[in-house]
Amino acid sequence: MRIQWQSRRFFPDLYGGVEVIGYEVVRQWKQMAVDVSVATENYPKTELMYDEPIEGVSCSRIPTGGVGMFWRIGALARVARWVWHQKDIADEADIVFASNPECIIASKIAHPGRPAVYRCEGITKYFVPILKRKPSRLFSAIEKRAMKLADAITVPSTIVKTQLVNYVDVNEDKIYVVPYGVDFQRFAKAEPIENIGGFRRNGEFMIACLGRLTPEKGIDFLIDAFARLKNRSEAKLLIIGDGFLKDELRRYANNYNLNSNVVFTGKVHNPENYLAAADVHVLMSRYETFGLAHLEAMAAALPTISWRSRFDDSLVGASDIIIDGQTGFCIEPHNIEELSVTLDDLIENRIKAKQIGRSAREYVKRNYSWQKTAERYLQVLEETLG
Repeated sequence: MRIQWQSRRFFPDLYGGVEVIGYEVVRQWKQMAVDVSVATENYPKTELMYDEPIEGVSCSRIPTGGVGMFWRIGALARVARWVWHQKDIADEADIVFASNPECIIASKIAHPGRPAVYRCEGITKYFVPILKRKPSRLFSAIEKRAMKLADAITVPSTIVKTQLVNYVDVNEDKIYVVPYGVDFQRFAKAEPIENIGGFRRNGEFMIACLGRLTPEKGIDFLIDAFARLKNRSEAKLLIIGDGFLKDELRRYANNYNLNSNVVFTGKVHNPENYLAAADVHVLMSRYETFGLAHLEAMAAALPTISWRSRFDDSLVGASDIIIDGQTGFCIEPHNIEELSVTLDDLIENRIKAKQIGRSAREYVKRNYSWQKTAERYLQVLEETLG
């Protein structure tokens, strides 16, 4: 079986979870001697590069410039671009595994008889309003068409499957829930960072949040809850990551007079060392179809906290990952008071926090790895090929 992984972004462009997943799975397949190649877009360059090796895997890069901005951002133009390059990038593949709807449609136009599996992260209709934007009707149509055309669809959590079933009339039998993995050794064996933005720990309970500083991550919820802590003087809030909301969130924290209690790290390349210095991880996203940060924190032996998954007012995948009360906590959606009470309880019961963290680490070690994710994807592709 010859597989081609198609995605609009790929290594070394590791912007977020989507790109990390592609890189890790393709690496696993290569180690398993699977015949895999990659096709992706190439923003920094202007010419399509064939057979560019990434850790031994052939990677073809499609240029995005040269025909104006419409060519760069138009949804139909992206489909056309992928159709145009299908002969060059995927003629030898038996099956396509694609992370973007444009790739699925292009593959089916160029090779109607070849199976294509859509790795669906979520539905734009549910995500875009969180960013205060209206979904594009054109892109929504393309997204729906891709779901109809795909021979199978993989999703990272049951909340995404629920979104898909409610949004598009597709056969549930062709939807497979495949959770992501984690580099366990990287996060389990990390040494705690000593100097965090000029702050050195002195017995404080460290509450960490790992994620982009963007609206969907809900960091404002966490700042609200932190401001309500009755044990706030014993705690520090460590916000690990960067994003366009950084200055706004700083001001938000300052409005609560939290200057000395909140540390913004900015972008870091070693989040494992920051998690190793923490006592609990909290990610109260408005939209999070899986939550790799939860697995990373659990591997670092931290209890992790999120909202409880619930369609359609809590579109997060946390309930698939966290065993409430055993490996972390799933809070009633948007209940800031419950979040602050839960954090206060852990501050007052640090032995309990460590016990839950150890349980979380063992749970992740047993159940989540990139090898398991890659093997499950492979099963889906084999079933689809028949």
